[in-house]
This record gives sequence, structure tokens and C-alpha cells, in this order.
Amino acid sequence: MPLFDASHLEDVTDSIFRAVGAPEPVARRVAHAGGVDETLRQAKAVPPAPQFPEVLVPGEPESRTRADRQKKGVYVEDSTEAAIRQVASALGVDTATFAARAAS
Repeated sequence: MPLFDASHLEDVTDSIFRAVGAPEPVARRVAHAGGVDETLRQAKAVPPAPQFPEVLVPGEPESRTRADRQKKGVYVEDSTEAAIRQVASALGVDTATFAARAAS
């Protein structure tokens, strides 16, 4: 008996193909993407609950946080910064560059 019986290989690959999904025609994918855009527009058009300024969609808070952190930097507690500087100094890193980067 061979180590690998290929007689059922087609059945296996067909099952995997069905599980993963057959590739859709490009036009259908583009239409779907347009449907997603429309769904997002509709969700954003819903009046927010009284305690919220606006309706957010999944990923939107994270995207805003990332943009804010890229612009303003990431807050680090003074004690954490001191510990980082201490370790950096012990490793011979010039910590003056930290201050220069933080100032820019």
C-alpha cells in the first residue's frame, strides 16, 4: 500500500475549496464592497444615543486613537520613563536623544 493514497485527493481538495470559498468574479466583489460602503453610510446616518456624540463603526475608535497617538505621541508615566532611561543608560544608550525626540 502506498504511503499516500491519492485516489481521494480530488474529494479532499474539492472540500477544502468549498470550505474556503470559490473566488468570486471581480465585478461581484466590487459590488459587494459598494454595498459595504453603503451599509457604513447608513449606520453613520443613524442618530446616536443621547449620551454619545456620534455613531461609530467597528475599527473607527482604534483608527482615531492611532492617528492621535501618531500626532501627539504615547503618554508614558514619569516612573516608567525613568526606568527606561535607567536601563538605557546602563546599556550605554545616550538618553539625551530621548528628550530631543520627545520635543519634536
